[in-house]
Amino acid sequence: MALNFAHHSSVTTDLQALISARHPADEAIQLQRLGSHVFHPQADEVAGESAMTAEDRYGALLDIWHNLQQRAPQQTLIRAYNPDSQQDHWHNSHSVIEIVMDDMPFIVASCATELARQGLSIHRQIYPIYRVQRDDQ
Repeated sequence: MALNFAHHSSVTTDLQALISARHPADEAIQLQRLGSHVFHPQADEVAGESAMTAEDRYGALLDIWHNLQQRAPQQTLIRAYNPDSQQDHWHNSHSVIEIVMDDMPFIVASCATELARQGLSIHRQIYPIYRVQRDDQ
């Protein structure tokens, strides 16, 4: 079952097809929902992400998905890397900093301020808040 996005692009359609083909239906729905937050069409236009292929988006989405599944409650996961097609199964010309943690006041502004202080610019910032219900695993 594919989610209905307000603005379909061929890359979005291809990403949905990859997810549907490679995952059971219940997991595919969750991945597509996550993908709609991570790769929001309006944010893509602002960030100029139209060159990112469906395969690269799929790889990036799986990376986020696996981090979300491995994270324990109240644990903070931080990873800084340059996505490599061979190692990470996706590629991007920008370095990536992933922070997966419980929501807290001012965390986004604090991280952005520190990056600016270090002389780094932000190409794209994604900070959706997910409500998660965990099972025993």
